[in-house]
Amino acid sequence: MREILGCIGAAVDATQRIPASTPPAMVHNITTLLSSTDLVLTVMVNSIDATPLRKPGMQAILAQLAAHPQVNLVCSADTPDFPLLWDVGVRSAFNFGLYFTVILREVLVAMEEEGSAAGQESAGVEYRMVYNKAVEEFICTSEMAFRTLLKEFHDHQIITSRKDVIGTELLSVPFAREELEAMLEDLMA
Repeated sequence: MREILGCIGAAVDATQRIPASTPPAMVHNITTLLSSTDLVLTVMVNSIDATPLRKPGMQAILAQLAAHPQVNLVCSADTPDFPLLWDVGVRSAFNFGLYFTVILREVLVAMEEEGSAAGQESAGVEYRMVYNKAVEEFICTSEMAFRTLLKEFHDHQIITSRKDVIGTELLSVPFAREELEAMLEDLMA
C-alpha cells in the first residue's frame, strides 16, 4: 500500500516526496498536497472486493482517499453484492455511484464451459456476508452462535461449506432448483 500511495503522491506533485510512513499518514500528506493544487486525481482500482483489499485498514485508507473532493475513485468489483462488505461509514466515504456493466453472453458461455471442464462446484455465498446479514437481522449476536446454527444445517445436509481457491469460505445449498421449489410447495401446503 505504501508503494501505491507513493505513486499517487508522485502523480500529484513529482517535486514533493511523500514520506514513506504509515499509510494513514501518507494519505493525509497526499490530501494536504492535493488541496494546495487545482489537480483532480482519478484513481483506478481493479477488483476492489478482492481478498487482499478487504482488510479494514486497506478499505479505510482507500475510503479516506476517495472522500477527498479532488479524488475520483473508479473501481471494478467481481461480486454483485460487494457494497455489503462495508459498514455505512466506509460506504458513504467511498460515495459509490454504481453502474452495472453487461458481460457478453459469449464470455459467460466460455466461462461456464471452462468451469464445467474443470469440474468446479456451483458458486456459493461468502460465509462472512451470511454472518453479517444474520447479525444485522438479529438472528445471532456472535460468530460462535452463528457457527452453532450452521452446524445444525450441516448436520441435516441442508447447506454445504467449502473454500474457494483463495481460501474464502463459501456456503451453498446442495439442491437443484426443482428440489427447492418442491420443498417450498410442501412448506406452503
